[in-house]
Amino acid sequence: MTTERSLILHARQVEQTLLRMSQEIYEQHFECKDIVVLGIKGMGEQIAQVIYHNLEKISPLHCEWATIQLDKKNPFTAPVWSPAISLKKKNVVLVDDVIHSGKTLIHASHFVCQQDPARLSMVTLVNREHRLFPVGPNVVGITLSTNLKEHVAVEYNDAGFQVFLENQK
Repeated sequence: MTTERSLILHARQVEQTLLRMSQEIYEQHFECKDIVVLGIKGMGEQIAQVIYHNLEKISPLHCEWATIQLDKKNPFTAPVWSPAISLKKKNVVLVDDVIHSGKTLIHASHFVCQQDPARLSMVTLVNREHRLFPVGPNVVGITLSTNLKEHVAVEYNDAGFQVFLENQK
C-alpha cells in the first residue's frame, strides 16, 4: 500500500495563517490583561509557541505559554501532564494542530475547566469537521473537506510548518 501526499499549505502560507490566527485571538481577547497559550503536546505545542511569540509581538497582553499532555488512546486512565503555571481565573487559549473528531480537545478542555479558568478558547491550524464530540474551535487556520480515509499531517522542517493531505492507495 502506498501513500499519496499533496501539499496543502507550504511554509510561508502557514506562517501567514498563524499570524492571522494570532491577530484574531488578540481581537477576541483585547479586553483581557493576560492570556495563557496552552499547546497540546506534539505539533499543537509547536504551533502554540508560534502563536505565543506572535501575540507578544502584536499585542500588549501579558502572555504565558505552557504544554498539556494527555494519552489520546486512554484519556481517563493515564494522568494528564499539566503545565507548571496556574490556569485559575486566567484566559486560556487551547491549541492543537488538527481537529478531527474533537476527542482530544474535549478531554483537554475537561482538564482545563477543572483548573477554573476565566475563559477558554480553542484554536486549530486545520479543522477537518468530522466531529464525534460536540466541540469546535473559536479560531481556525483552514477548514478542509476530507473523507475519513484521508489523513492530514502537519510537519515542521527547516523551511517551517507544512500541511499535507495523505491518501492511502
